[in-house]
Parts: sequence; C-alpha cells; structure tokens
Amino acid sequence: MGSLSRLVRSLAVRAVPVVAVALGVGGISSATSEASSTAALVTPAQAQAVIATLWQAREHALDTRDVATFDRIDTGSALLTDTEAARQVACGCKKFYWTKGPRTLRSAAIFLSLQTTYPVDFAAEVLAARPSQPTPAGQRWTAMLLLTKQAADQPWRIAVEIFDVGYSTPIAGFPSPQVAANGYQLPSAMPLQVPTTDWFPKLAAYFNGIKETGRQPADTVFAPGPLTSRNGLQARPNGFTSHGLKSTYTFKSSSFGGPWLINSGGLPTMCGDVVESVVTRPASTAKLLYQPSTRRNWGPDVAPGYYFSLTTLWEWSVCIYPDGSNLAVGGNSAGGYPVHTTGDRVATIR
Repeated sequence: MGSLSRLVRSLAVRAVPVVAVALGVGGISSATSEASSTAALVTPAQAQAVIATLWQAREHALDTRDVATFDRIDTGSALLTDTEAARQVACGCKKFYWTKGPRTLRSAAIFLSLQTTYPVDFAAEVLAARPSQPTPAGQRWTAMLLLTKQAADQPWRIAVEIFDVGYSTPIAGFPSPQVAANGYQLPSAMPLQVPTTDWFPKLAAYFNGIKETGRQPADTVFAPGPLTSRNGLQARPNGFTSHGLKSTYTFKSSSFGGPWLINSGGLPTMCGDVVESVVTRPASTAKLLYQPSTRRNWGPDVAPGYYFSLTTLWEWSVCIYPDGSNLAVGGNSAGGYPVHTTGDRVATIR
C-alpha cells in the first residue's frame, strides 16, 4: 500500500495526504475477453474526448468560480464540493486556491468497462500542468475523476474526484487494469470473503460505532490505517461538547451516487462517498447559534439569523479494497470535508 499526496478539490483547500493502494478504475458493468465492443455505449476513444472536454470546462470554472458551469458539468459530491468551495471564496470565508490559472490536459489514462445499458461510467487519470510548465516525465498523474452518464439524452458529468494534487508535483497514481483485446477492462476474478456491495455500509457502520461508544472496536473487518484505527473519531463521540457547542455525528454510505467498482491487476475496489452528518447545537438550551450578515461564522449556506441547530454534511471520498482477510480504506487521511450546511432557524427573537 502506497501513499498519495492529494490536494482536496476546492477553490480554498489544504494539502493533505492520501493513503491508497495501486488500482485501476472502470465502470460497474463487466466485460470478458471474448466480449464484442459493437454494442458498447461508450468506447475508449469517446471516453478520451469526454474527459478532455470536461477537464477544460472544469479548469475554467475553478479559475473563475463559475457556479453555473459546475451545475452543467458536475453531479453528486463533485457538484457539492465545487459549488461550496466557490461560495466559500465569494463570502470571504476561505482563500482562493487556484491563483496560478487553469491547468492544461497533457494526457489521460482511461479505465473503462464494456457497458451496454445506462447509466454508464468510467474513470480517468489526468496529467495536467500550466501552459508554461513542461510535461513531467514518466507515467505520473495530476488527478483522477469518476464520470457518469445517466441516460442517452443526458450529458456526461463529473461525479467524484478520487484525488487532485492541484499545482503540486504529479504522482504515480494507479496502474492500468487488466483489459481484453478490445481495450475494455476485465472484471476481477478474485474471491472475496465480504461481498463488495457490503463494503460501504460496513464502513459507515464502523464509523457510527466509534461515535456511539467513544472508542475503536476491538474486532473489525477493517485493516489498521489512517482512516480506520488512526482516524481519531473517538476523540469527539456523540454528545461531545466544546466552546459551548454540542455535536452528534451520523455516517451513511454513498448518499451522492455509486459506489463504483474498480479493478486493477485482479484487485477489486469500491470507490465512492461516505457522508457524515454533523448536528451542532448550543450545550445550553438557553442559548442559540448566531450567523452574522457576513456569514463568516457558519459559512455561505447559512443565512444571517439565529438557529436552534445547524447540520453540516461532510464528504469522505474513499476507496475500499481487500488487504489479506481484511478490508483497507484509502482516501483523504485527514477525513472528510464540509460540502453543505443547513439550519433550524428561529422565526423571531423577542
């Protein structure tokens, strides 16, 4: 298991480490070495054209904080994170990250399964750099994105970002998957003790258990790592109080779509989102939460006023994969990051 250095996709972000295994990525439909590509709804060449177009559009939107473009090219957690980041900059709540301008796509590796019914999807590793920079030598990557198309009359959209190093040095990324003669990815034949469909619900239950008990479980299917045994969730269990604020935490799996099955060298991996809901309220029932007109206390989503409670959604974009008899979890080792906040507003103050 290697480590990736990831800059979380947002207009105002921090550099954080990522723990990930070497994986290849593709759609959820299976293919075989004998499969014909004649009925495929998307070919490798078409996927290359899609990522080239959406990458250029996304880079322009990041540079200009163009929320309308995000609405057009994003979906799921990608739409929430891109939009939230732009709004954070607009309200002066966060600093603008993309100060060096758009990055130009230099090359892309496509991970695609043969798919004959909608929705269809693929993943792409992208090597990109500013126009004035030389193309880095070797097979290194700037970002990895999952893209989806829900129906024939719907456009392709970016659904999830697995990693993006921003302006930092490109990383080794994920090796190519096993493919058939027609260029499509093969399904994994690796026998599994736990079905892949159970992986994300089990991870959400694992996180919820830590918040409920205030400690790491003695026995778990998840291998030790930054997002599991060292995630620090036990430090703030449900009911945790700090600075007069009490919080409760609930995790759910794949609220934004997916997860998507990925495969490299016979190793199956599920990538998607675990969503953390954090409800914050005053520890004293005699007090309220306050959002000023600048919106600097609770961010751009919350209108000025007084609130009984506020609920913030955090996205944990992760990949889960076999590690011996256990399951390992890779992703942003700092945990989740906020994507939207709502509140229970007080109608009037007397």
